[in-house]
Amino acid sequence: MDDRATSGDGEAGIVSFLRAGPPPDRLSFEGWQRWRTTRNAFIPAPRLSPDQYQALPTRRRALHDLHRTASHVNLGLQETPMSRRVTTLMRSRIQNNALNFTPGTRDGLMISGGGYQGKTETACEAAAAFEDFWRDLHQQLNPNAIEGTRDLFVPVAYCQTPVKATPKGLCEAILDFYGAPYAKTLRGLIRGVRASLHDHNTTVLILDDITRLKMHREDDQDTLDLIRDLMSFNATVILIGVDIPGPTPARASGICPAPGVAAATRPPPRPNAASTWSTSTRSPTTPPQRSTPGSSTWPAPRNNSASSGPGTACSPTATCPNTSSAAPEASSVCCGDSSRTAAPAPWRPAKRS
Repeated sequence: MDDRATSGDGEAGIVSFLRAGPPPDRLSFEGWQRWRTTRNAFIPAPRLSPDQYQALPTRRRALHDLHRTASHVNLGLQETPMSRRVTTLMRSRIQNNALNFTPGTRDGLMISGGGYQGKTETACEAAAAFEDFWRDLHQQLNPNAIEGTRDLFVPVAYCQTPVKATPKGLCEAILDFYGAPYAKTLRGLIRGVRASLHDHNTTVLILDDITRLKMHREDDQDTLDLIRDLMSFNATVILIGVDIPGPTPARASGICPAPGVAAATRPPPRPNAASTWSTSTRSPTTPPQRSTPGSSTWPAPRNNSASSGPGTACSPTATCPNTSSAAPEASSVCCGDSSRTAAPAPWRPAKRS
């Protein structure tokens, strides 16, 4: 039996299964590279028979128990049918976009599911595997290196959506990954993000905790527009969040993937010509008609069951801008939500007197 796998180099040696320093921070380039290169370096505790375990000295037995505990809390990522499906789709989408030389918008991915189901780890593992392949293909060099500048090759960038998302906050989070300086204006920040993605040959941009976007805030709507713009920066944008179909970012973008399924993110479709309400804007193209004072529908009560999009709410008898029929009383559909329009009431024969 090798004592190094259990207790380190001798009685006074450093225990090999304990990490040196804090865990790597994937929100920076150095932390991401440290995690990528050491993500499979942990060696679990060896299996011992009862006789071998009893033959160990007291200190070695305690260290072996500690090593077993470390093995339990550092379990490897288990592959499931859903994780295999997400990994295959990510690998295919990233490679297709990386080999696309034409300018324009790149198709992205949106990964949704419940909490603590392995969405982030599955996406990061697939992105790290692609980076290993991409670096080996380019022999660890930046193919777009500029003479006189730092040759920093960053195929994958991982960021988290700010708690209170704003376009400036999202740009600063992306620039923090590269260690790039900030500009004072939003236009300068967007220009810096574009330059960082291009100069470092970034192929994949992962934005985690995307469900922090709340579409009832104006800044969050501007942030969603910025994310749409990032899809034209020649990088595959991957959005990760808990229950993305529930909050409004997916519906406002025209995307409603099933829970736990990675769905392609494409530019939002154009609104229907017959509709007078646009979910991609903050104001209606035609203001809704208000009831006159004194009528039974004035003032319209606010629907608190769901956050209203552009600023109005469906009343029990008011006409919803997205549909031509009156909104039902028990409906939780709000105005500005074209993907969850209320279903028409079933037809019933009139009662005879």
